[in-house]
Amino acid sequence: MKDKLLSFYKNEVSVEALVLSHMRGLSRFFNISFWISFSSFILVFLSLLLLVYVKIIGPFYVFILLFVISFICLLVSIDLYVRRAKEIVRREVKTPSYEKRWRWRTEEFNEYQRQKVTDFLNEKNLLKKWKVENIIESLNDDNERMRVPPLIAPAVFISLTVPNVNQFLTFIYENNEKNKITVFVYSFLITSFMVFVINYLSKQVWEMKEEFLKEFYHRRELLNILEDVLLSIEE
Repeated sequence: MKDKLLSFYKNEVSVEALVLSHMRGLSRFFNISFWISFSSFILVFLSLLLLVYVKIIGPFYVFILLFVISFICLLVSIDLYVRRAKEIVRREVKTPSYEKRWRWRTEEFNEYQRQKVTDFLNEKNLLKKWKVENIIESLNDDNERMRVPPLIAPAVFISLTVPNVNQFLTFIYENNEKNKITVFVYSFLITSFMVFVINYLSKQVWEMKEEFLKEFYHRRELLNILEDVLLSIEE
């Protein structure tokens, strides 16, 4: 029965079913714009190193232009995405949408999802507190089993990366004999910044992986709804 509930959620209640299924092309445009913007931002940073240390200026301007164009596309896609989502919510789900420009998901929409899940549970004679608790526990157990270990351990990644970084820094020092102190200061600042960023982003990596695992994402969203439903069930 848990699997039937999950299937019902994915096909009838999820954001993907209610909203995204009506704008697949726009969703792809948004995803492509996001990843190009993200990649070009990294390339801008790397080309800036070449500009500062090796005086190679061409790639910097190319990647800056790519980043600006892709970022504009990203902003446009977000605006179109939200406008389209608002329209779908009003027409298909028949709930009001936010007047605010870049928000479309309302409490009425969330309540609509909760009500559909509640109706399903009631129809299947599962709208009992202990039954919902068992379903939640089972879904949590499934989520734990679905967790994917990292493709490469951090220690292995560091051991593979450090020699290449050393070679790169050696190349920079050799080409900047007269400015070794400046190179050292820049290298130290950039390294400190990268350590901070990597330390911060490492905490987000697992969340990002979960977002791209649709099965996990659906289970997590269903769990949130079930927890709300559980609170509404009287003893």
